[in-house]
Amino acid sequence: LANYQTQFAELTVKEGGKVAKGDTAVIDFEGFVDGVAFEGGKGENYPLEIGSGSFIPGFEDQVIGMTVDKEQDIVVTFPEDYGAADLAGKEATFKVTVHEIKEKHLPEIDDELAKDVNIEGVEALDQLKDHIKARKESENENKFMDDLYKAIVASSKVEDSDALLEQEQGLMLQEVEQNLQRQGLNFEVYQQFTGKSKDDIKEDIKPQAEERVKLNAILAAIIEEEKLAVSDEALET
Repeated sequence: LANYQTQFAELTVKEGGKVAKGDTAVIDFEGFVDGVAFEGGKGENYPLEIGSGSFIPGFEDQVIGMTVDKEQDIVVTFPEDYGAADLAGKEATFKVTVHEIKEKHLPEIDDELAKDVNIEGVEALDQLKDHIKARKESENENKFMDDLYKAIVASSKVEDSDALLEQEQGLMLQEVEQNLQRQGLNFEVYQQFTGKSKDDIKEDIKPQAEERVKLNAILAAIIEEEKLAVSDEALET
């Protein structure tokens, strides 16, 4: 319910005052390393929610206390595992100007909020609570099955297959690209944001692919051992 509160919160301009945690600061920023501006380090009229953790660690904390139209230098250090290798571990100075400060106003948790959520069949708070409970039960069931699969994999011996692993990594990479397309992105844009190539992603998903290959082999063995089959009637329903 608190998540829905945040989702439907209203932002109003804070007249005067300073940026506080939870506020949204509309900022211009430009980053420099060793006095030189770096690619992708500049933005204008960017709405930054303070406390969201969406920027480099330490950046948002230093925006707190800033006032409108006052430029301030913010010094941060990029994480060692940052996606862009040329910036990883380096200290950067960002010149930041706040143009506007907006504060968040949360709605009441009531029937009106339930209607705003716009879920079919949900018109009252009690119905929204029932919907959330049902969703959580489904999530718990999925987690149980996931834990069960992991336990099966951990307790079984499966012969390694480089060919099957490569095939599974390829399928998972296709899933990544399809998810990006659904978000209106392509892989080239994603690569610019993350600094990761397709080979990097394949290496990242390798442990999950290995688990999938093993699980598929185990399930096939269980089907064969237990002589499991699906009837035509069950398929149709």
